Amino acid sequence: MRNTLGTNDPSVDPNTFNNYFVNIASDILSKLSPVQMDPIKLMLNEQLSNKDYFEFLEVSVIEVRSTIKNLKNNNSRDIYGLHTLLKRSLIQLSHH
Repeated sequence: MRNTLGTNDPSVDPNTFNNYFVNIASDILSKLSPVQMDPIKLMLNEQLSNKDYFEFLEVSVIEVRSTIKNLKNNNSRDIYGLHTLLKRSLIQLSHH
C-alpha cells in the first residue's frame, strides 16, 4: 500500500515521516491566498449566496445501509482500502 509520502520504502526515516505530518498544515496554509472575507460572517452565511455553501445533515442508519446496498458491484476500494463487497457483507452481518 502506498503511503501519503509517496513512497513504498519502509526504511523512511521516522523523523522525516513525523515532520511531514507535523508541518503539512502550515505548508498548505503558506500556499493559500489571503482571504478577503470575515470568517465569522462566512460562518453566519452573511456573505454567501445560497449556492455557495453546504451544510451537514444528520443521516439515519437506514439511509447509510441503503446507500451501501446501492453501490455498484465492482472491485473498487474506498480511501480506507475497503471493497464494496466487504461493506455489503458487513451491512448484512449487522442485521443479525
